[in-house]
Amino acid sequence: MKNLDAAKKHFVIRPLKLDHTSPAPIRHKKKSEIMRSIEKNSETRTTAYLPISIKNLVKLVLVVLGFSVWGTGFIWALAGLYLALPILRGILSLLVGFGTIILFIFILLTFL
Repeated sequence: MKNLDAAKKHFVIRPLKLDHTSPAPIRHKKKSEIMRSIEKNSETRTTAYLPISIKNLVKLVLVVLGFSVWGTGFIWALAGLYLALPILRGILSLLVGFGTIILFIFILLTFL
Protein backbone atom coordinates (compact mmCIF):
# COMPACT_ATOMS: atom_id res chain seq x y z
CA MET A 1 0.00 0.00 0.00
CA LYS A 2 2.87 2.35 0.73
CA ASN A 3 4.21 1.86 -2.77
CA LEU A 4 0.85 2.76 -4.24
CA ASP A 5 0.62 5.95 -2.17
CA ALA A 6 4.16 6.89 -3.20
CA ALA A 7 3.29 6.30 -6.87
CA LYS A 8 0.19 8.50 -6.56
CA LYS A 9 2.28 11.36 -5.19
CA HIS A 10 4.33 11.48 -8.36
CA PHE A 11 1.25 11.80 -10.59
CA VAL A 12 -0.64 14.39 -8.58
CA ILE A 13 -1.18 17.54 -10.60
CA ARG A 14 -0.68 20.61 -8.54
CA PRO A 15 -1.73 24.07 -9.68
CA LEU A 16 1.14 26.33 -10.60
CA LYS A 17 1.64 29.40 -8.50
CA LEU A 18 2.24 32.37 -10.73
CA ASP A 19 4.05 35.40 -9.44
CA HIS A 20 2.12 38.44 -10.53
CA THR A 21 4.85 41.01 -10.44
CA SER A 22 5.00 44.22 -12.37
CA PRO A 23 6.68 44.13 -15.76
CA ALA A 24 10.24 45.23 -16.19
CA PRO A 25 10.68 48.97 -15.99
CA ILE A 26 10.84 50.79 -19.30
CA ARG A 27 14.30 52.14 -19.86
CA HIS A 28 14.92 55.15 -22.05
CA LYS A 29 17.49 54.32 -24.67
CA LYS A 30 20.13 56.84 -25.56
CA LYS A 31 19.89 58.26 -29.04
CA SER A 32 22.49 56.97 -31.41
CA GLU A 33 24.88 59.29 -33.16
CA ILE A 34 23.09 58.73 -36.46
CA MET A 35 19.73 59.75 -35.03
CA ARG A 36 21.27 62.85 -33.49
CA SER A 37 22.81 63.87 -36.79
CA ILE A 38 19.53 63.25 -38.66
CA GLU A 39 17.61 65.38 -36.19
CA LYS A 40 20.27 68.08 -36.33
CA ASN A 41 20.16 68.17 -40.14
CA SER A 42 16.38 68.33 -40.21
CA GLU A 43 16.36 71.21 -37.74
CA THR A 44 18.95 73.25 -39.62
CA ARG A 45 17.39 72.75 -43.08
CA THR A 46 16.27 76.13 -44.32
CA THR A 47 15.41 75.41 -47.96
CA ALA A 48 11.87 74.51 -48.87
CA TYR A 49 11.00 71.54 -51.01
CA LEU A 50 10.53 72.61 -54.61
CA PRO A 51 7.12 71.92 -56.20
CA ILE A 52 8.82 70.92 -59.47
CA SER A 53 11.98 68.89 -59.91
CA ILE A 54 15.08 70.28 -61.60
CA LYS A 55 14.82 67.62 -64.34
CA ASN A 56 11.28 68.67 -65.26
CA LEU A 57 12.29 72.32 -65.17
CA VAL A 58 15.14 71.67 -67.63
CA LYS A 59 12.75 69.80 -69.96
CA LEU A 60 10.30 72.70 -69.84
CA VAL A 61 13.04 75.23 -70.61
CA LEU A 62 14.26 73.12 -73.56
CA VAL A 63 10.72 72.86 -74.99
CA VAL A 64 10.22 76.62 -74.70
CA LEU A 65 13.62 77.23 -76.30
CA GLY A 66 12.84 74.80 -79.15
CA PHE A 67 9.46 76.43 -79.74
CA SER A 68 10.99 79.88 -79.85
CA VAL A 69 13.69 78.78 -82.34
CA TRP A 70 11.77 76.42 -84.65
CA GLY A 71 8.12 77.29 -83.99
CA THR A 72 5.16 74.94 -83.95
CA GLY A 73 6.94 72.30 -86.07
CA PHE A 74 9.13 71.56 -83.07
CA ILE A 75 6.09 71.00 -80.84
CA TRP A 76 4.50 68.66 -83.43
CA ALA A 77 7.75 66.70 -83.82
CA LEU A 78 8.06 66.44 -80.04
CA ALA A 79 4.44 65.26 -79.70
CA GLY A 80 4.95 62.69 -82.47
CA LEU A 81 8.12 61.41 -80.83
CA TYR A 82 6.37 61.22 -77.46
CA LEU A 83 3.48 59.23 -78.91
CA ALA A 84 5.56 57.02 -81.22
CA LEU A 85 8.35 56.18 -78.75
CA PRO A 86 6.50 53.27 -77.05
CA ILE A 87 5.65 51.82 -80.47
CA LEU A 88 9.27 52.13 -81.63
CA ARG A 89 10.49 50.47 -78.43
CA GLY A 90 8.07 47.59 -78.97
CA ILE A 91 9.21 47.08 -82.56
CA LEU A 92 12.88 47.21 -81.51
CA SER A 93 12.23 44.69 -78.72
CA LEU A 94 10.49 42.36 -81.20
CA LEU A 95 13.39 42.59 -83.67
CA VAL A 96 15.95 41.90 -80.94
CA GLY A 97 13.94 38.88 -79.80
CA PHE A 98 13.69 37.51 -83.35
CA GLY A 99 17.41 38.11 -83.89
CA THR A 100 18.24 36.23 -80.70
CA ILE A 101 16.09 33.26 -81.68
CA ILE A 102 17.54 33.15 -85.22
CA LEU A 103 21.08 33.38 -83.86
CA PHE A 104 20.39 30.58 -81.36
CA ILE A 105 18.97 28.29 -84.08
CA PHE A 106 21.90 29.14 -86.39
CA ILE A 107 24.43 28.24 -83.66
CA LEU A 108 22.60 24.98 -82.93
CA LEU A 109 22.54 23.96 -86.61
CA THR A 110 26.13 25.00 -87.23
CA PHE A 111 27.85 23.33 -84.30
CA LEU A 112 25.70 20.21 -83.86
